[in-house]
Amino acid sequence: MKSLTFILATVDYAFADATFFEDGEIPRPMSQVPYHFIEESVTRFKSLATEEKIRSILFI
Repeated sequence: MKSLTFILATVDYAFADATFFEDGEIPRPMSQVPYHFIEESVTRFKSLATEEKIRSILFI
């Protein structure tokens, strides 16, 4: 599997799904949902030199 840093080096922009912000947004425990909160993703992306390429999006 290619690293996120490698993939970001090959694109102009990358889009990250920002569906969930915090626990309690859906009527089931988030521990049962294999998904990261947007805050967790932002923290992870901040450590990347290519952070400015990443855009968070939400489809409603």
